[in-house]
Amino acid sequence: MCALLETDRAGLFVQATHPFPDVLAAPLHAMVRRRLTGDPVAYILGKQEFYGREFAITPAVLVPRPETELLVERVLALAPRSLLEIGTGSGCVVVSCAVALQEAACTATDIAADALAVAEQNAERYRVAHRCTFLSGDLYAPVRGRGPFDVIASNPPYVESTFTVETNEPNHALYAGADGLDVIRRLIVEAPLYLHADGVFLCEIGEHQAEAVRALAEEHFGMVTIHSDLRQQPRLLEATDPNY
Repeated sequence: MCALLETDRAGLFVQATHPFPDVLAAPLHAMVRRRLTGDPVAYILGKQEFYGREFAITPAVLVPRPETELLVERVLALAPRSLLEIGTGSGCVVVSCAVALQEAACTATDIAADALAVAEQNAERYRVAHRCTFLSGDLYAPVRGRGPFDVIASNPPYVESTFTVETNEPNHALYAGADGLDVIRRLIVEAPLYLHADGVFLCEIGEHQAEAVRALAEEHFGMVTIHSDLRQQPRLLEATDPNY
């Protein structure tokens, strides 16, 4: 209703005693029907706020979650000169980082070409497209022969295939095998090949995956840390001192 009436929540309350415009009844019903069939609000409105900015969102990409802002915060704390994001989706992570790190060269990959189109749109909106290179392909495949990078960041699919997420978001952006670690395993194993000797690998994880991910990362990195989100749930893997 806020979107249709071009107002905010406070404005909606102010207009609560006014008749709802007849011309907007059909669009409102159509939006409600989409919501009832599982479309996220971000798909219906075509946008989502993330890290203080509004990003264009389509059904081709995962809707940005607040917990992923932790990934951005950690990248910014490291202040890399070169950043690689794997599985960029809407581009909310790499664009947020590029806006803040004005000297950084940013590269982002995604297996879905239609997702990359959304990411490029968002990069252009915030005037960082000239510092962001978007490449199509599976995980590290598009950057073979490139790098090394100061930081590799990823919010990969990590939901167990036996668990059902009640949403119409792309399955390939959500599910990753029986234990949810199929993609994370590949990311960790190959990360040292694309990092500087003092580079850092950052990866969002599920709240029940910390110990399994830590054990895997310790096979390929000398130092491993798990950061918790605002709900004090394990949410972010940070791995340094890669083993080549």
